Formats: sequence, C-alpha cells, structure tokens
Amino acid sequence: MQHTYRRLLAGSLGIAVLVGLSGAPAPTHAASGDTPGQAESAPGEYTYWGNFLRIPARAAGELVRTDPEGLRRNAIAVGSIAAAFALDQQIRDTMQDDLRGRDSDELTDILYEVGRPKVALAGFVGGYAYSFLARDRYFRETLHLSFQSLLITQVITDTTRNVGRERPRNSPDDAFNFGNRGGQSYFSGHASGTWAVMTVLASRYPHAPVQWGAYGLATAVSLSRVHDDGHWTSDIVTGSLVGYGIGRLTVALDPFESDHVHLTPHRFEDDDWGVGLHARF
Repeated sequence: MQHTYRRLLAGSLGIAVLVGLSGAPAPTHAASGDTPGQAESAPGEYTYWGNFLRIPARAAGELVRTDPEGLRRNAIAVGSIAAAFALDQQIRDTMQDDLRGRDSDELTDILYEVGRPKVALAGFVGGYAYSFLARDRYFRETLHLSFQSLLITQVITDTTRNVGRERPRNSPDDAFNFGNRGGQSYFSGHASGTWAVMTVLASRYPHAPVQWGAYGLATAVSLSRVHDDGHWTSDIVTGSLVGYGIGRLTVALDPFESDHVHLTPHRFEDDDWGVGLHARF
C-alpha cells in the first residue's frame, strides 16, 4: 500500500509539473539563434523521424569540436566528470554514513518514482490529455520533443552501461569496479532521462519559474540516486550532462510546424507501456 501511495504521488507530481508548465505563456519566436535552445533553422528543414538519427550524430560531432567555444564546453564537461570520479568514494561514504536518514529516505523514494519509466510515461499521457483539452498546440509539440529527447537519451544510456560498472551498494569500497556482467551503474538512467525531458521543457518555456522548477526537479531526482546508494556521483554527473545535451539539441533541431508524424506514449490493455505512432493529415 505504501509503495502504491508513493507511485501515485510521484505520478501526480509528474502530471502537475507538465500541466503547470503548460500554463506559462509560449515564448514569442525570434530570429534564428536569438534565444538559447531555440530552433536554429526554419520549421520544415528537419523532420521528426530524421532527427532520431540527426540528433545523435550532432551529439557525436559536439564531442570533437575544435573551435574555441566547443573546446571550452568539452573541457568543462570532461573536468566535471573527472572531478566526480575522483570524489566518488568520499561523497558516497559521507552520504551513507553522515547524511542519510529515515526522513530523507521517504523523500528520495518519491523522487525515485518520478524518474521511473512507467511514471514518466503516465505523466506524458496526462500532459497530452491536457494539451488536447486546452487546444494548446505549442505545449503538445513540446511534449513530442521531450518524448523524443527521452527515447534518444535512454538508448545512449543503455548502450553505455555495457561498461559494466557495479553499483555502490554492491561495491561500497571500490568506485572503479568496471567490467562486471550485469553492472548497471554507469551512467544513471534516472539522471539522463529526467534531464532530457526537463531541459526541453525549460528551453521551450524560458521563464524563470519554469526553469527553476524543471532544473530543480532534475537535480533532485539525480541526487536522490546517490543518496539511495544506487549510483556513484560520476554516474549522475555524466547522465545529467548527456540528458541536458540531447535535450538542447532536440530543441535546436525542432522540426515543427510542418512535420505531423511523431511518437507518443501508449498504454496497452495489460497495463504495460509502449510507444505509439501518431500521424496527422
């Protein structure tokens, strides 16, 4: 019963965030490049389906940029990940020995549910329902982009987990325990997935309350995984950077208004969740 309550509370929080974001005024579109996260080209140059390949390709290209801005961004990212690896053991020990308690466990149990796929998909369904009832096309397209960002990020996350890093709860004294069959720690799917969705929402609604709420929730979900001993700090730092980067690229390559074929969450009769194809003619 308690687990069901937490799941319902987490689902309600997810739906509340999505619906609450839809209440923010849609930003006025400026010229290309004027607003961070804004589409970098005229609508119609890209397609929703094509972006499933274009976004990962662009992400790979970002890693090998040699211009000053690209080098600066990559240096910050690599430095952040390296620092997290160096501090993994110390942060884990401090969190588990000095900071974790019953009250914080109750909070992070809810945050864990927020980042679970079934709860996230339920939040998407609630958001889509609201967008149709309110006839809010901009919010609905934001959900399309968020869902695309989430799918791409999770494929990258699952692929990277082949490095087989052991979770801290299973290897509490060895932060560099890689190469294990079934090791699922590097990197965090909760962090990458939440940042992938919230970055799109914050970029599409560039208003302070929305951005603080979206990025604040993504940060809280990510930190909860270190608190629960489910991930090392470097797992959530890497996941957060990947989710943020994919989210920004998804918005930058926005295919709307002319592309009417996209993916949406779908609930099947056996209470499982999947992906549905939606086309509008």
